[in-house]
Amino acid sequence: MLHTRSPRIAARAEGRPVTFCSERCRDEFDRLFGLSDRGGWIGESPEAAAVPGGGERDVRSRRGHLAGIAFALIAAGTGLGEAILFWDGSTHVPSASEGGHTDFGPRDKTETELLGFLIGKYGHVSYERIVSGMGLENIYDFVKARAGFEEPGWLKERIAAEGVAPVVSEEGMKGTDKNCVEALRLFVSIYGAEAGNLALKALATHGVYLGGGITPKILNALASGGFLDSFEDKGRFREFMKGLPVRVILNDRTGLIGAANYAARMLGETVRKVSLPGNR
Repeated sequence: MLHTRSPRIAARAEGRPVTFCSERCRDEFDRLFGLSDRGGWIGESPEAAAVPGGGERDVRSRRGHLAGIAFALIAAGTGLGEAILFWDGSTHVPSASEGGHTDFGPRDKTETELLGFLIGKYGHVSYERIVSGMGLENIYDFVKARAGFEEPGWLKERIAAEGVAPVVSEEGMKGTDKNCVEALRLFVSIYGAEAGNLALKALATHGVYLGGGITPKILNALASGGFLDSFEDKGRFREFMKGLPVRVILNDRTGLIGAANYAARMLGETVRKVSLPGNR
């Protein structure tokens, strides 16, 4: 779920040992920080621990209603990661989440048809089946089936060589193929809707950060209006949503920075505990 250049860190439940993407990642983390108890990373927590920070770009240049209370992270990549960060009086603390696996809720006829299409393929349909790399592939398959004609030969060759998601997103932004354009439009719209859902659940008055590997590659599509239209389309809370800042994370090492930041906090706590009277 984290950017592909950062180690993917996940955990099963609060307080249980963390499982890393590989033994090499785990051993490297231990070597760097001298830790054997890695706490309880879940979902997007490592990336969240590095936010807010440098390497971000405003999709909307508006200030939130309140400052410093809570903010949210949603990250579309190989999967869909979500995290909420709460203010504890001194810093923002990431909270465990697997929000990307919640049920997809269609908002119009086209999205209802998309849901039916994916129910036939998966049974249960979560937001991760739509707002992710595999999700863009699913949307593209749906759009092709709905349109009733195959992709042109040049596009089929590109997809075979480079993969569905990167080609569809690129050609969708260029406007060279109408199926790609429609697939990207749906992706961005549903991404915005789910980001808005998360913002409401977290009461993210400090803002919403967009992370993951896909997001920085579709900046023009995100800024075109569809994302924010869906983000703000929350009925009686539309005006509230219009005031929430939305930012894109551009630093592709954010997950690693967050893990290092959290490790530094853990080490600091260890040092303080050891130095207390009676603990020597």
